[in-house]
Amino acid sequence: MKNNKFVTILFILYPLIDLLTALQVRYFSFPISVGIVVRGLIILMLFGIVVFNNSSKYRTLTISYFLLLMVYGGIYFLTKLDTNIIKEAISLFKMFSLPTVLVLLLNFYDELGIDKRSIKNIIYINGYVFALILVIAFITKTGNLTYSAKYHLEGYMGYFYAANEISAIAVLTFPFMYEKITNSIFFKIVGMISAVIFLMIGTKTVLIGICLTTIYYVIVSLIKKKNRILYLTFMIAILVFAYFSPAYQNIVTRHERIQENLRVDESTILAYKTDDTSDKDIISSGRDEFLKDNNKIFKESNINEKLFGLGYTKYDLRLVEMDLCDIFYRGGVVGLIIYVIPFIYIGLLIVKKMFTKFNLNISNSYLSLGFGLLLALLTGHVLVSPAVNIYIALIILLLLTEFNYLKDIHKKRVVFVATTGGHLSELLVLKPLFKKYDAILVTEKTKTTVDLVKKYPHVYYLMFGSDRHNIIVYGMRLILNAFKSLFIYLIVWPDVIVSTGAHFAGPMICLGKEIDSKTIFIETLANSSKRSATGNLIYQIADLFIVRWDEMLKLYPKAVKRGGIK
Repeated sequence: MKNNKFVTILFILYPLIDLLTALQVRYFSFPISVGIVVRGLIILMLFGIVVFNNSSKYRTLTISYFLLLMVYGGIYFLTKLDTNIIKEAISLFKMFSLPTVLVLLLNFYDELGIDKRSIKNIIYINGYVFALILVIAFITKTGNLTYSAKYHLEGYMGYFYAANEISAIAVLTFPFMYEKITNSIFFKIVGMISAVIFLMIGTKTVLIGICLTTIYYVIVSLIKKKNRILYLTFMIAILVFAYFSPAYQNIVTRHERIQENLRVDESTILAYKTDDTSDKDIISSGRDEFLKDNNKIFKESNINEKLFGLGYTKYDLRLVEMDLCDIFYRGGVVGLIIYVIPFIYIGLLIVKKMFTKFNLNISNSYLSLGFGLLLALLTGHVLVSPAVNIYIALIILLLLTEFNYLKDIHKKRVVFVATTGGHLSELLVLKPLFKKYDAILVTEKTKTTVDLVKKYPHVYYLMFGSDRHNIIVYGMRLILNAFKSLFIYLIVWPDVIVSTGAHFAGPMICLGKEIDSKTIFIETLANSSKRSATGNLIYQIADLFIVRWDEMLKLYPKAVKRGGIK
């Protein structure tokens, strides 16, 4: 279980890894990026777990697949001795990162079980983090433009280095983000902001992905007869903004150039005669020319290169930027066959049950995976980009869980939060429930609570701050505890929050209500004739508000009376 949570935390850190990688690539010239190092270590860790501490039913198949990969890799490098081996190794790692991570995670979660809710959380939380980084860069005007000035196109990709990759991540995560707008005003606001900032990237990939997602959810809401007005309103708002966004205006600009026979200067970064001459060029962006060039070299290559690929450094060729084509030309016939083996196997498992167990409630997985495959065919930077393809792997694992190939081990996660003293004592009356749920205890750190970590498996501490006479100190601690509560919430992501008060427990309840949790507040037994300060705040937002005395029902008319709590 600890390994499971550790891997989950690693995946949540992916946006920060991508940010550091982008900054390194842009400002420093190291041969190996931070992203490659970190992701390489993650793969080694997962491989070690699978080989030495795993009894998954897929273990033998996985080890066989890795032996096949090693044999292929050995022959690949023997045929590339006259090239830059370091660059070839990095490129080969990127190319096979998706199948290796997928088969390792399949073993990992088959052994330990998969927390389906946590995987979904990873996908949409990472989407929000990417959106937040873009917003910060946009507001502070410290980021980078998507297109070089010579193109006369608009777009903003923040601190990131590759617009195609950040666009693909946006499209893959947005269906999971958009589904959450029904939860609370918080998700409605951040969902709309995320759609807007993604469209500001200016690529056609984002425009198509965002618009199709909003339309798709309207169709689903009409079929399910649920949240129709909400999804229809959001669709209209997003489509209106999309019309004025850089993403759409860039398409209009390119179309107008075609109509006016305007040609882009040949010194552009494409370095090919692929200026827009027809509307199909707006979609292909010169990839048809790249495909012709790669195909010509491939036909003229020797038998070794046909079988084991042209590689990445021997020929002065651009990638086609259509992933399967790049895998074929760069990895050869043998490389492509080895690459697709896991997907054929897993695809057969999914197709076997997909038509007998189709569920609209998991349609975001189908939609996101469909976008991923479409982008891989048309724009690239999906299957062969480790920053992007991790989301493809997680979505495939979600589908395997839905079809019962992996066991969903999600146990209702409940945060029990209270300040020290009587509030905590009343809360600990509920400790028999700790065994029933995945319980997390949150309280202030004092001499009387420091030993709680020895009694309960999951304990988080807030700063102690009961002295409300010093307003400045108390206020600062309240703010710091609010941020710490947010950090704890994002790490734990509870289904339910239960609290008996008081002051510092309030932020956790408010966060849970606005983000994604049911909230239960139990008014203290000491109060029999007046509202407590925290109770007064929480009463309006709690899903269940419990009082202990009949007299308190007059003060909290919507409350439920429970004399004893167990």
